[in-house]
Amino acid sequence: MGLSRHFVQLLSVSATALAVTSEEASLIAWKAYGDLIRQYITSNAPLTPGVDFIYVTPPTSQFVRGGTPVPESVTNFELFGAVDPLQNVNSPLLGTTGASYVQSLETYLQSVAISDRVLTEPEKTKVDALEAAVTAARIKFQKEKATAFLTWKSDEVAQYFNQSFQSWIGDNDPNYANFQTQLTNADATYNNYMLSLYGSKYNLLQEQRTNINSKAQNELAPVPGYNMMVYPAAPNYAVSITPFQKNEITDFIAYKATYTMGGYEDVCDRYYKGTAASTSLTYNFKSVNGNDWSTLGYSQQIKKAGGGFWGILGFKASKTAETTEYNSWSGNWASEVSINLKMRGAPTLVPINAGFWDVGNVRKTYPKLRAGETDDLAGTVRLTHALVGYGLSLEIKFSNTETWRNVTQFIQKGKGSAGAGINLFGFSFGAGGSGSYSYNFNDLKTSNTADGGVITFPSTPDGMVFMLGARGKAL
Repeated sequence: MGLSRHFVQLLSVSATALAVTSEEASLIAWKAYGDLIRQYITSNAPLTPGVDFIYVTPPTSQFVRGGTPVPESVTNFELFGAVDPLQNVNSPLLGTTGASYVQSLETYLQSVAISDRVLTEPEKTKVDALEAAVTAARIKFQKEKATAFLTWKSDEVAQYFNQSFQSWIGDNDPNYANFQTQLTNADATYNNYMLSLYGSKYNLLQEQRTNINSKAQNELAPVPGYNMMVYPAAPNYAVSITPFQKNEITDFIAYKATYTMGGYEDVCDRYYKGTAASTSLTYNFKSVNGNDWSTLGYSQQIKKAGGGFWGILGFKASKTAETTEYNSWSGNWASEVSINLKMRGAPTLVPINAGFWDVGNVRKTYPKLRAGETDDLAGTVRLTHALVGYGLSLEIKFSNTETWRNVTQFIQKGKGSAGAGINLFGFSFGAGGSGSYSYNFNDLKTSNTADGGVITFPSTPDGMVFMLGARGKAL
């Protein structure tokens, strides 16, 4: 009997050693997904190491409304939030909290060493003071802008009449214009002094920074946040391919797009009206190395995926609660689970274009910074293409009865929490879910099979085109 107990203990230790953590399972799952979408992003052409990067994102995490029925201001507002945050060269998981490219580009241009001229101490002191004045004015303006935006969003009258943010501040927030003028004046004073120090060499930099401010930040509302009800937000709004007035002017404000996606209006229209055959992307996790992302452009081992939004199965008891991850994956889970992602039509790769404010190859054009300045663009990536899909649905097959039982029990536990949300392979369910679109719990269907079971999700709603992944280029 003693030997038998010892043998059982050995089996227990062996099973524990084979177990896979939620973090390890997530890395494997997203790497398999990344290899799947890579063919649509690169057409199987090789990536340039250290330059080209592919990013994966949960399929319903981001969408940008587009198509003939959608005003450019709406498309641009959502596109800015999706593509302006800079990505990291060491993380293949698409992030939304990175530094703003627009602001980082302007900061970099402020830090450039225009020539080898050595400033005197009084000159250095004055430059530092003028830079501090610009920074203080910018902070004051950005704070007022953020406060005004939140107030505008909560103004029921403004939202009812679809009043744009820019129009609203003209009626309700004189400090916005005052602080904006202070920032403009502080910036002009700084520019004029730098011009007196460096002469014509400073002209180009000044013009580039002015372009950023006028075409991407302050003037004519490039990111208006225009709150028009666009399908499918309005229940009775049907997709009608009848164009709004071209070069739309709303509230007498001409909206200038900070970013655009080439041909996106036509892409969306084809999805809305098209009758193309569905596409099924089937994949599993056999022989997938979750730490080796070299096929997607990364040169070093990826060791951390992160739970919550990126965990392949987890729930939150509320929107503010910590995520409880499913952490009972067996060592054989990769051969026991398979995915079938379906969509209407085929995935489409759409180029992401910056406006005339952009400064291409800025770090090569201006490789030298002033002493004491830091290069905030180093190690960052700007997105250049988005892979999008329409009418997404998912089927997950389990071929192990124990894993199936554990997974379904975990899901039921998540559903039982008041205000809960469940994330499952990038799709969200319930009130606490993440992403641009969340299903109801009733949409999550399960059925038993002889060796396990199947989970199915219905198609995402009409009118919502989602980002499946993205391509970027190191700055």
